[in-house]
This record gives sequence, C-alpha cells and structure tokens, in this order.
Amino acid sequence: MSTADLLPRSRALHPYVRGRLAGRFAELGAGQADMAATLHSLAECEVPFPVRSMLSAHAAQYEREAALSCSMGRSLETPEHPRERAPLVRPSSRRRAADSEDRRWYVRVSTCYLLRDGVLITTAVSALHGDLRAVAASDDLVAEVAAMSEAAAVRRNQAYAVVRDAVRDHGSGISAAALSRIGDLVRELVGPERTGAMPTNPVALRDRAEALVRCWDAACERAVGLFTSLGLPAQGDEVRRRWHLAAFDALAEHDRRWGRKHCVTQAAAAGLLPLTLPGAQPAHAAASLLHPGD
Repeated sequence: MSTADLLPRSRALHPYVRGRLAGRFAELGAGQADMAATLHSLAECEVPFPVRSMLSAHAAQYEREAALSCSMGRSLETPEHPRERAPLVRPSSRRRAADSEDRRWYVRVSTCYLLRDGVLITTAVSALHGDLRAVAASDDLVAEVAAMSEAAAVRRNQAYAVVRDAVRDHGSGISAAALSRIGDLVRELVGPERTGAMPTNPVALRDRAEALVRCWDAACERAVGLFTSLGLPAQGDEVRRRWHLAAFDALAEHDRRWGRKHCVTQAAAAGLLPLTLPGAQPAHAAASLLHPGD
C-alpha cells in the first residue's frame, strides 16, 4: 500500500495535530535510519555468519521502515527545522576478525539493541501509535504502525539471544556502556519538542507536558526492564537516577540552546506540572519525574 493510500483521512486533521504527527514520523524515521546504518556497520565485521546475516536482514528491514516513516511524515507536514541527530553507536569501518570478536564489538551490538532499538524506537512507535488512535487516524495508518511494532518485536527477540550470550562474558562492560549513554538517549527523547508548536491554552499545555513526561517515564521503566531481563548488573535504581538527572539536564540544555522554554519547562514554570527535583526523594522512590500521586 502506498503512502498516498494511507493518508487521505489524516490530511483532514487540524494543522497542529498534523504537525505533531509529522514530527513523530520524522523522528521515528530518523531513528530507524540510524539503526539501519549502525547494523550495516556492525555486520561488516568478520563475525559468525548467522549473526552477520541477522544484522544485515535487520538493517534492510529498518531501511524500508525508515523510508516509509519519512514519507508519511513529509506527506503530513514536515517540521520546518529538522533536529540535528547522531547515532548512539557511530558506524565504523570494517574491523579485523580478531578485533570484531572482542568485548568492544559485543558492547556495541548490545547497546545498539538495548538503547536505540529497545528503548528509543520502541518508545517512538508506542507514542505514535497512541497519537494516531487518539486523533482517529485511518485504520490503515494505525495498522501500518502496529505492523512496524510487531516486526520490531520479532527482531528484538532474535537479537536478544545474541545479547544474552554477550552478557555472560561481557556483562559489566555492556552495563557500563549502556549507563554512560543514558544521557544521549534522554536528549533524543527531549529534543524533538523544539520542532512543534507550543500550546497556548493552559489546559492544553498541561496535558501536552504531562503526556511527554509520562512517555519519558515509560521509556525509563522500559530501560529498567531490559537491564533486568537481559541480566545486566546495573540496578534499576541506578538506571532511574541517571535517567531523571539526564532529563533535567536535557530540559535545561534545550532552553539554553534554542532560546525558548521546552513545553515541560513552560508548564512547570506556570505551576501546571509538579516536577520532582533531582535528589528530592530517594532513588528507589523516583519512579516518575512527577511528584508521587500527581
């Protein structure tokens, strides 16, 4: 089915809603393209054929999905200023066989599937799917995004078998690398908001900010669950602590860099959103950036 067949009903949506959906698709497409480029790079290493074949197949699937996501985003309304982005795991040149089999290669593969695929792309697909259903987008468009989610779940199940094997020998290195990249991951989640229009109605501003924070919280808990299920030594409290500190740093960086408040910062400044300040409560209690009970 072509993009044109998927979008006729969606083009009748309010321009603000279309802009939000276009931004969602653009971000998803960029993440999928980054994932494809990284997997192609990792597949060039001289690793066992089954692993190389899996990486190449996954890369090709992500390329197709990235093209579809970007096409749908452009058809709705491409944001005026696309965000500068860089892969969490940068593509590199072909490595020697001895080098590709060492700890660094397994750390790269594991963090790629753990962070970019397991958290960032999964969060983007989930948020997009929820937005499409909320605005009554066409059933075909909702089904297309749901199909992406299902295909990604199949890929993750295949990849995590490799990751679990890697964790047995390189768990501490994988855990340390993944923890060190949480800040990059959170910045990618926080940053896209600069491309969207700021709601002027206080109720709409509060609702938008709360939806974003709850999306970030869900992504954080997704990361915690993956660290646990894959047997990584990092504790959930440490993942949450780093995540929440990184979220506040990313919000402050956004405001400094772009000269305007982030939607969440604006809502908090107006007293519409009760944010939890870093260090205001024990790490084990900080399951959300919002105050408990709010």
